[in-house]
Amino acid sequence: MKKRILSLILAVLTVFSLCSAAFASDGVDKDPISMSLVPGGGAKGRDVFDSLAPASADRPATTATSGSCGANLRWSFNSSTGALTISGSGAMYDYTNSNPPWSSLNVKRIDIGEYVTSIGAWAFAGLGNLTSFNCYNNASLRSIGTCAFYNISHNLSGSWPKWTIPGTVTSLAEGALAGIKTEAYVIGTSTSQGVAASYFSVSNGVLYNKAKTKLLQYPSYKTSTYYSMPSTVTAVGNYGMLGAFDVTSISLSSNLKTIGIKGFYGCLDLTSITIPSSVTTIRQGAFAMCQSLSRITVQSNTCLIYNPTNTSDEDYRCALGVPGKTVVYARTGSTAHTYATKNGYSFQSTGTITSTTKNGLYTEGGYTYYYKNGVKQKGLVTVSKGVMYFCNPTDGHVYKNCWILVNGVKKYAAQADGRLYTGYCAIEGKNYYFSVNDGHIMKGGLVTGPGGYQYYVSAKDGHAMKNGWARGKQVKGTNLWNYYYLDSTGVVILAVQSRTQPNYRPV
Repeated sequence: MKKRILSLILAVLTVFSLCSAAFASDGVDKDPISMSLVPGGGAKGRDVFDSLAPASADRPATTATSGSCGANLRWSFNSSTGALTISGSGAMYDYTNSNPPWSSLNVKRIDIGEYVTSIGAWAFAGLGNLTSFNCYNNASLRSIGTCAFYNISHNLSGSWPKWTIPGTVTSLAEGALAGIKTEAYVIGTSTSQGVAASYFSVSNGVLYNKAKTKLLQYPSYKTSTYYSMPSTVTAVGNYGMLGAFDVTSISLSSNLKTIGIKGFYGCLDLTSITIPSSVTTIRQGAFAMCQSLSRITVQSNTCLIYNPTNTSDEDYRCALGVPGKTVVYARTGSTAHTYATKNGYSFQSTGTITSTTKNGLYTEGGYTYYYKNGVKQKGLVTVSKGVMYFCNPTDGHVYKNCWILVNGVKKYAAQADGRLYTGYCAIEGKNYYFSVNDGHIMKGGLVTGPGGYQYYVSAKDGHAMKNGWARGKQVKGTNLWNYYYLDSTGVVILAVQSRTQPNYRPV
């Protein structure tokens, strides 16, 4: 137990001192969360988080007991009761690690006024003696900044409370709840979850975004030894499972793509884990301080594993566990093999890669991508004349079975296998003509279709017109227009030049 406590204290002190830099480098959004304490659970007899706050020598000394903490907000501290009160209206200032004016005070209680709209970054991080946090009367609170409650220690009569996200909250910054002593998160009250339920979801005490595509925060004091990640999850947020003490085994989502900065930092009892082939990105320090992690298997050959060269945080170089303790299992020649070799890990090969250069279509994490010389393509991809794909300009996945409008000008149509329609094609009961050169739909002109016949396509949406006259382009240098008569199949059977549309039908 002592060894475990010492390991975590060292781990968290490292995280705490460098969290600000980690967030800055990752470009994390600044939208956050708010919460209140709900007593519950039983005493664990564990005091690991009681020492998470920065040492007093690291905190700026202050004799002030009141001051400004926002354009229209004031703070005041009652030394007799240990109560810190935030009053007024509007948003709090953002702070950096350990520089809030009350950081060296013996804060035991925090009261948030009813008109406070947001809590600033790092506002209450590391407060080591907190026994009460009260925002029950606040109907205005919408957000809490980055690391605002980072590694906060609290002691509600020895219990291990749940943390409630008030129903007014609509956003959550990554890291805001990391390391809080809690067994579960809840949303709103027993009678109403409020608007927060439209932005967050909780399952078995674990906090996710509403769609459950991102793991936001795993309760660090949840007692379960096994965690099965929902298949909907595609991303683990920064510090998402920091300090999940009791977890010894984790089954990751088969659709997981991204593991955030220090996503599994300090999971002390985790013994082995398999990273599925769907994962494309593993951020800095993802499995740092996982002291019991003896084996990590990386199934992807090409996932990006961040290996920073300019940082004083050695944990940032521990994306795959602890060098000297964790053995990396992956294919020879994979990115995991390269990472393990550069960072002092033991390596065991699970096979070889015949070629590390990707070309063509690949299915990864349920999506299809097109590679050229190992590079994931974006936008229009021409394989050969008449064979084209259109890839999402952000993540590169191939569009399938849909219309694609680019810059409000060029329109494409993708088939079920992702290939773009080219030439004369029937879609949803209408005929269209798509350029064989770049796949975009042709509009307002004559095209050559099946059997070499000519057709006229609408200038509005590009469909092939039928049964009647269609006006084409004006004859250059005259006041005449080209008119085409189309039969029931759309074939042009007569072309004339006239000032007005002819009023007869060809026989």
